[in-house]
Order: sequence, then C-alpha cells, then structure tokens
Amino acid sequence: MNTDATVVKHPHISKLIRKIPINRHWKGHIVAIIGEFVGTFFFLFLAFTGAQTANVSSNPNTGDTVITEAPQKTPQQLLYTALSFGFSLAVNAWVFFRISGGLFNPAVTLGMALIRAITITRAIFLFVAQMLGAIVAAFVVQALFTGDLNVATTLSDTTTIAQGVVIEMLLTSVLVFTIFMLAAEKHVGNFIAPVGIGLALFSAELTGVFWTGGSLNPARSFAPSVATSAIGTAGWDSEQWVYWVGPFAGSGLAVVLYKLIKILEYETANLDDDPETGVNPAAPTEPPARRIASDETLDRKGHSSDMDPMPPVGRICKDTSFLPHFQDPVLSQQDTSQHDPVPYEHAIRSKMSPKEIVLPSEGAHGEKNGTATATCYCGAVQIEVPTEGEGLVDTFICHCTDCRKITASMFASNFVVQDSHLKHLRGENKLTKFKQSATIATGNWMENSFCSVCGTLMYRRSEGFPGMSIPRIGTIDDYGLQETKFKPRIETFEKDRCAWLKPAEVEEHVEGAYYTAGKDWKSSHDGVGGKGQ
Repeated sequence: MNTDATVVKHPHISKLIRKIPINRHWKGHIVAIIGEFVGTFFFLFLAFTGAQTANVSSNPNTGDTVITEAPQKTPQQLLYTALSFGFSLAVNAWVFFRISGGLFNPAVTLGMALIRAITITRAIFLFVAQMLGAIVAAFVVQALFTGDLNVATTLSDTTTIAQGVVIEMLLTSVLVFTIFMLAAEKHVGNFIAPVGIGLALFSAELTGVFWTGGSLNPARSFAPSVATSAIGTAGWDSEQWVYWVGPFAGSGLAVVLYKLIKILEYETANLDDDPETGVNPAAPTEPPARRIASDETLDRKGHSSDMDPMPPVGRICKDTSFLPHFQDPVLSQQDTSQHDPVPYEHAIRSKMSPKEIVLPSEGAHGEKNGTATATCYCGAVQIEVPTEGEGLVDTFICHCTDCRKITASMFASNFVVQDSHLKHLRGENKLTKFKQSATIATGNWMENSFCSVCGTLMYRRSEGFPGMSIPRIGTIDDYGLQETKFKPRIETFEKDRCAWLKPAEVEEHVEGAYYTAGKDWKSSHDGVGGKGQ
C-alpha cells in the first residue's frame, strides 16, 4: 500500500476558483467562516446527540412514546453528557484548528479577540458562523431523534440567578484560559492542545451540568431555545441571558489572568526540565537569549558554567555559548582573568544594548580545533562546520532566483562543506526538509533543511554539489569568522544580480552556476582553509 501523501489536483475546479474576483484577505475570511460553521455544527451535533441519548436512556419507554425529560439527573446521565461534550470538542477542535481555529464558542472568540490572537473582523465573522452552526445542529437533532429536544440548559431548583452567573463565569474562565495557554501560546505541546481543551470542557461539564446545565457557550444555550420555540414544543427560556453574561464575563476574567501572567513573564517561574527529554514544556519557543535563567553564570567568552550538550527548544536554555562575551562594568578597567564568572542577570542590567545581548559577535563561540558552530535563530538547531582544510570547500555569494526566493532576500551568502565534515550538535530532529525536484535556475534536484521552530534555513544539498552541503554564512555564530575564513570568494549568477547592487569584492565572478562554467568545486579547490584564507 502506498503511504505517501498525495495531493489530488482538479485543474478545472482550480481555474474556476481562481477566476472568482476576490482577494486573498477575504478568501481567508470565507474559508474560516465555512470551517467554523461546519466545525460548530459537528461539535454540537455530537454533543446534543449525547445529551439527548442520556435523557432518553434514563427513562422508561411507555408504548410508542419516549419520555425525554428525566424525573431526576442521575450520575450516569451527568457523566454521559459531560463525556459527549468533552470528546466532541476535542475531536472537532483537532480537525478544524488549522482551518478556522476550532473555537466553536462566542465566549472563546471574544477572548481570542481581546488578546489579539484574531482580528475584530474575523471575530465577528466567526461569531455569526458559530451561531448559525449551533442552530442548524439543534434543528437536525430535533428532526433525527424521537421525542422532544431536551438539551436546553436550565438552572436547577436550588440554584439562584446570581449563583448561575458566577458558576458559568468561573467554568468558562477555566475553559478559555486553558485555550490561551495550550493553543494561543506557542510551545512544544501545541499539537496536542485539543486534547487538553477537550478535557477542560469535560471537567467543567462534570461540575456544571447539574447546577446550570453546563453551558460555557452562548451558542450552545441559544440554539436549543431557538429550535424548541420555532417548533412550539417549549417556550423561550427566560433565563437565557444567564448563559450570555456568565460565559462572556468568564472570558474577560481569563483575559485578565492571561495578561497578568504575561506581564509577570510566567515562563521564568518554572525552570525545571522534563527528566526524559530535557524540555521545559511550559516555556514558550522564543529566541534562547531571552530565556536564560536569572541565576545563570557565564565566563568571559560567554560560556555557561552549566552547559547542556542537547538543549532543545521550548525551555530555559542552560547552554548559553551562543551569547556574546561581555565585561562587568566594575571590572572593565582591571585584569579580569582571575575573577569569577559574571551572572547573566548582571549583564542584562549593564549598559549592553539588546543587539549586543541577542546577537553573536567575534569571540562569542569562536574557532576551536579548526571548526566553528552555526546556529539557527531560535537556538534549537546547531551544527559544527570546518573553518579550514579540505572540509571547507569554498565560500560564495549567489544571486540565482532559487537563493533569492528561499532566503526572501536579494542574494544569499553561502559556503560549501564536505558532508563528512558537517556535524549536528543538537536539534537534528528539529529539521524540516523541503525537497525540490527541479530548481528554478538549473533544474537540479535540491533539498533544503529548515529549523521547524523558527524557520531558519540551515543548509541545502543539491546534485550540483555531490557529497557536499551548502550552509548559510549568516548562521555562523562567530561574526569575526564571517569576515575572515568565511568571507565569500566567488560571486555566482551575476547575470541575475539586482541592478542596484554593486559587484562584490571577491576573487572570481561567474555569470551563472560555478560548476556549469566548466569548473568543479571538488577538483578545482583544495578548500578555502587550505589556501590560507
């Protein structure tokens, strides 16, 4: 069986769609509206069906009439209803989160808009889609199953209006805050966020179903009232406003809590790593220089006293070797060779600029035994490359259309190394590979390796460079090496150079590809380092 993912193309349909006079901005809104409508329908169809089934199965069947209103709510009935809503949300959120975000709830939509995860315009469109999807789901359940629709949310006999509002507010805040932390925040656990969100709703339903019906969702309460009122099986629910005020207030409460912990930089509170993976799942995936512990210490070359050979992304990094060196202002006029390492916190409070703290510089992680390190923007991926000898084949600037597209710039600064001399120090499993069957410029096969977290292009491999890899000079951690041993020697594809760019000061200028100009990287060069550069 062929397990390869295949994209089935329908050229006639694609051409027809492309002829529709609509820009990409509005097309995105339309796709999100469709996704949210269908997702909300599926979510509430399964959830309403589960609740209806719980009510039906808890009553005796008297002849041809099925009594759907239970004389009392049993624990089994409450559990069945809670499971129906929790599992339905988990499944459908997992399916639709890449289409519309998988919100299915006006209260969640309001919260996402308030934290600016979505625009106000998108929030309005999603709200309309959610309400329509919920209403259609209620009517479909009413039509498909025997007996009156009995999935409305009502306060219990012992629950006051004020209690109902507060219960709905608190339970909704739990759900919305869970969504903020698992889905809106970017971290290594994003891919399983729907499971946690579904469990959050399940837990909230266990608490709220008996007392308020466990709404947490204005659309979920509004739709059954519309359906039963339209058919005439029940009147309009006078307590309907409780299921709007409570959830929207809960969404606002979740926003306040979320903003508070963001202001307090919550990611600095938990420095513990998973014992198996070394990952701190609570830490966001930001550039490592912003995630160093306040009690971290560095030596004069920027090396940590507590280095971890495999610091993955999404954690408080202990390996700070990619940071620039710095001096304590108090000791700057003294011989610092005998002093203890300076705490990172002290460096932050010094007069160093943000650029000096974040960016590498000469000496930050310099040459060691003829090798240097190259790291992606976020620090998840790091490789070791040669700085001399046969391992370093050559260095060059390229103006070809492929390099311009893949780097989103007007040219690329590259160097060529033998594959046998390229070593992955960390994060090889974080590399995402994009393969081209034919490049734009030469039609060659090309494989591009990106950091899957920050998107940095670490290196390329091509049939034009057999047994070699092409990393980017800009990823070299020591900026001093970028200006010396990795200084470009050749300028290729000059015919494609942008008119406002001047020719580079290099040894050789080539109109097209170096190897198509009758030259062989492997045989023509002893390596840049071998030439004493």
